[in-house]
Amino acid sequence: MIKRIKIEIDRRIKDEDTVYAVIGPELRLRRLALNKTLKFVSYKICSVSYTCKIERNDIRPNASFLHEISKRLGMDDNKISMLLNLREILEVGIKSILFNDYKEIKKIIDENTSFLNYRYKLLVFLYEANNNNMQAAKAKYDELSQISRTMTDYDFKIFAIISAIYLFKSGCLTDSYNLLLSLEKMELNKNMNGVISLYLFYVTSGLGKPEAIYYHEVAKNYLYSIGSYELLDYINYELAIFYIKHDSFNFAEKLIDTLNSNAYKKSISFILAYLSNDNLKGYSKKNLIGIAKCIYDYKFASESFKDTFESMNGDYYQLDYSPLLFEFELNDNIMDKYNYIVEKISKNPIVKEDYFLRKYFLNKMNSISSEMIKYKAFTDLYDNLLRKE
Repeated sequence: MIKRIKIEIDRRIKDEDTVYAVIGPELRLRRLALNKTLKFVSYKICSVSYTCKIERNDIRPNASFLHEISKRLGMDDNKISMLLNLREILEVGIKSILFNDYKEIKKIIDENTSFLNYRYKLLVFLYEANNNNMQAAKAKYDELSQISRTMTDYDFKIFAIISAIYLFKSGCLTDSYNLLLSLEKMELNKNMNGVISLYLFYVTSGLGKPEAIYYHEVAKNYLYSIGSYELLDYINYELAIFYIKHDSFNFAEKLIDTLNSNAYKKSISFILAYLSNDNLKGYSKKNLIGIAKCIYDYKFASESFKDTFESMNGDYYQLDYSPLLFEFELNDNIMDKYNYIVEKISKNPIVKEDYFLRKYFLNKMNSISSEMIKYKAFTDLYDNLLRKE
């Protein structure tokens, strides 16, 4: 999947770029989309050969000629200015990854949907990949992969970085890891190196590699230096999860005091207590990440759950914070709860495999069964789960 990109990384040694890199392709694509000839575009502005050289990026175009040709192809002054600044905007995109804030990039994308050049498409790829819109990100990844050899070195580096993020979020951790290691060979600016260190931490943590501790330190120092404190808090939380997965509970506990988010603090405290509780014999750690992520994602937005959590006084085994339980409890009436069990619980193997989840839903099903006994699907499901006992 990444072979072509890695070969291209090895081929490129130094950074060569020009602000006009995407001007020629944009003008040519617009001309072809409008079904216009070079002669039409050039008429009373410049020679046909001059316009042809602009489209091929063989020359640095005269500003007056560029302005007139762009207007003839339907681009106003704002579009021309935006086109000339797309490289700087891509750098803003890289910073958006480091601050986990994509509002500005989204606004630029929405206001310039008429752009046809690959630099604009890189911006869209960056936004879609980092916002977990994986189907849209894949479409851009496939499209840009085909033309990656035509990109400037700067644009290619951006493409390779975003591709590593896309691969990571698609679950291709090994491919993402190998691509990130290849990128370390290239000359990159500070923000690019910051993103690579950040995702090397995410990937090595996900793969369970001990290097995760090193990359966390690198990413932590960089995020601190640029003032990205929210993301800094998140990677500290992720490191605590990494330690828990490797039974280093003492290290995870020490990290609690470094966390600013109360949701993160409660999440780690909950998991540590959950795993060390003798009442949960038979519980497997394989669902750990789901539990941890669930706690954070909800951020205790539902006051009823927050109050329940606060009132538990350390008896964490009374409540499992899995997404299944959250979704189940958010159903308002018994019929909705019944439908949820039949449609979701019966199709999810985690319920049978996880000791506490199974006990929890067996109890819930038992309390519902007296009212819903006429539904054969429900009773069959109940019997099926009961036999697991």
